[in-house]
Amino acid sequence: MTASPDAPTDSGLRAAFPTTLLIALAALAAVAPLATDAYLPAFAQMADDLAVSASSVQLTMTTFLVGIALGQLTIGVLSDRVGRRPLLLWGSVLALAASIGAALASSLSILLTARFLQGLGGAAGMVLGRAVISDRSRGITAARALSVVMAIQGIAPVVAPILGGVLVEPIGWRGVLGVVAAFTGLLVLMVALWVPESLPAERRHDGGLVSPLVGLTGEASGAAFGVVIVAVGVIANILAVFGLRERGEKERMAAQEAERQAHRLGE
Repeated sequence: MTASPDAPTDSGLRAAFPTTLLIALAALAAVAPLATDAYLPAFAQMADDLAVSASSVQLTMTTFLVGIALGQLTIGVLSDRVGRRPLLLWGSVLALAASIGAALASSLSILLTARFLQGLGGAAGMVLGRAVISDRSRGITAARALSVVMAIQGIAPVVAPILGGVLVEPIGWRGVLGVVAAFTGLLVLMVALWVPESLPAERRHDGGLVSPLVGLTGEASGAAFGVVIVAVGVIANILAVFGLRERGEKERMAAQEAERQAHRLGE
């Protein structure tokens, strides 16, 4: 059977994926897991440095995930309307600025704000990296590119806490977040130099900005919706852990108080 002249051949699709583009898309997939997990070993040090409780430091994880969820819910819709590259670039720049702000934060409130913005900006790479692949290829070519990106996204959460554990002693929690900022800065350069626009103007459409949940009709929007559901589940689990931890702390304090009273009565 002769292929239609309008249908791109598999070799043409493969040629549309230079190595530099694939590296940039893999980095986009890795930056959010890196920012999520690299600083986990530094929680105790952060609590001491900022003079707050451990549970308060853990809220920085929650705000980051909320930023990711909100970002993916809106960025997918926007990219169907204005294109992938502008949002990838500006999202990466926002993530870089927020990463620097997090590393330099002098209080918990500043850190929480920076982490929220970091998640908001990092969300662009998580959803739009896959959208770029979908825009440029189909079939086996898309499957191969997606397998690389998903492999990196799966490896990053495993490597990140190990890296953070190695670095937290010599450079501290600010240094760990500085490493994340440096990686994000490299990502900005990759996007600027290696990621061209993949959604032509004639294929763009209004994805429903007024009501994103109803208007998730584009390729990026569909991917965003699935990831948002996962992110909401993760946030719910984290909040549940916080609740159990707070309850356990209250029970421990009550037991200590009862022990002290029993000791006084025994005297």
